[in-house]
Amino acid sequence: TFGSDGMTGHDDHRAVHRWVTDAWRQSGEPGTLLYATLTPAFHARWGQLNEQVGLWEREPPSTAEADVALTVDCTAVIDRKVAALDAHASQTAALAEAVGHGTLRDWWATEWFAAAPRLHTAPALATVAPAAARP
Repeated sequence: TFGSDGMTGHDDHRAVHRWVTDAWRQSGEPGTLLYATLTPAFHARWGQLNEQVGLWEREPPSTAEADVALTVDCTAVIDRKVAALDAHASQTAALAEAVGHGTLRDWWATEWFAAAPRLHTAPALATVAPAAARP
């Protein structure tokens, strides 16, 4: 899901972050919750374009490479990813028109995720007496 920044700062993204994170915490934090993020290398490569198109409503997320929990190379599915972005025409059509689909493919060909911080500790394993020994 999105981190608390909502990736771009969009209110809907920030709401999704709250819903997913609250559900994860209320369920005892099973598994690992991952937040979409970007890296300093991404910002170095795409920072000028990001500023040019006004991508960020607030300070964009940035996670050091060493702290990235998962990197996903999307090149094998980039056409599907771009089609999904195109399906949100009210939010992405002007952007795709401004930069072109070739740039859009290169720009978002990799995704990075950081692990959400845990508030709970894993419960200790309980010792259960065999059924015959129970009162």
